[in-house]
Amino acid sequence: MAKVANSGVVLKYKQCQCITTSEPRTLNLEPIIMKHRCFFFIVFFLIISRPTLAEEPSDYLTITGPCNLEFPKDHGAHPGYRTEWWYYTGNLRSQNGDLYGFQLTFFRSQISPPGADKTWPDPPSAWRTQQIYLAHAAVSDIAGKRHLQTELVAREALSMAGVLQRPPETVVFLKNWSARIGAECT
Repeated sequence: MAKVANSGVVLKYKQCQCITTSEPRTLNLEPIIMKHRCFFFIVFFLIISRPTLAEEPSDYLTITGPCNLEFPKDHGAHPGYRTEWWYYTGNLRSQNGDLYGFQLTFFRSQISPPGADKTWPDPPSAWRTQQIYLAHAAVSDIAGKRHLQTELVAREALSMAGVLQRPPETVVFLKNWSARIGAECT
């Protein structure tokens, strides 16, 4: 089921669900502004994803061989690794036969190496975090020749973003967006 409406975008596809109540933006309205906005979003993500000159790349965990993944546990976050993402794409057909494409991605980026929080000053701030989350959602209306997209950014602090593991379900969330993995969406 795909729905594009004034109240936002609702996507459902098997075991994931994304709901946003913010107004979707149409790229055709202001292509220059939107082009630069997407560019800055990508640049921001690349900056927080790459090691700075003062950091040793080995300060973060690395994958050096087979992972021996265990699900549903490994649907969740893997702190200590610099970057990971949850990525959903698909094609949908509405009840009246209209075709839509969708993409939803949540990114988690650890902005300081494991253990860096031990050097933070006291008293601790509720705003302080080692994790930044970014999300991007897009819907393409094939027949209508429209592409709607939006994105969010938040720190993990104060429950603004994160990953919750409630077996058998994992929930990735960023503000009022979420994706549920492992349980049937209702």
